[in-house]
Amino acid sequence: MFTKTRGAHARSSATAVIQYCVLLDQDVVVHDGLRTTSAALTVLDASIELGIAVIDRALLSGRVSVEDLEAAHARYPRRHGATRVATYLRLLGDGARSEAERLTVKLFNAAGIVGWVANLPVGGYVVDFAFPELKVGVEIDGLAFHSDDTSFQRDRTKRNALTDAGWTMFNYTYGDVVDRAAHVAEQVNNAIKRDAA
Repeated sequence: MFTKTRGAHARSSATAVIQYCVLLDQDVVVHDGLRTTSAALTVLDASIELGIAVIDRALLSGRVSVEDLEAAHARYPRRHGATRVATYLRLLGDGARSEAERLTVKLFNAAGIVGWVANLPVGGYVVDFAFPELKVGVEIDGLAFHSDDTSFQRDRTKRNALTDAGWTMFNYTYGDVVDRAAHVAEQVNNAIKRDAA
């Protein structure tokens, strides 16, 4: 988002909303002489109008971290849309980076599945839900982020590397978590019991 110094500015239009806010230096980035807001603040501001999916995409792309978003929000706790942003950030508190992952957290909690860590780095990869002591991993594949050839290949390479390192990996889709939650819970529970024995 474009930032400017205090003074006269154009009125809001159908495609742009003009708001004034004094920004701290850490939230202003200069690109080719144009002052813009930092990635974290831009994501938060965009989420006010476009919803939490903007935050999900930014987290999954690695452009921002939950910590970046929380810090940016803490610097402007009373700005326009801050209440909605606070709600979104609370949803990220369990470490989930997408709606599918948040639904998986609810599924695990409802099924009494414990001992998992969200987004655990393992061997150069990040496992969506890892049971580190048992070397069991659960990946949640959302269509929006796994629909091109590169993403598809990257996921297969990751799965093979983790399997080769002794991990038992399960891949589920958003549809599995929503429509076949009992099946997902049963498979994960069975793997935990089997590997714990």
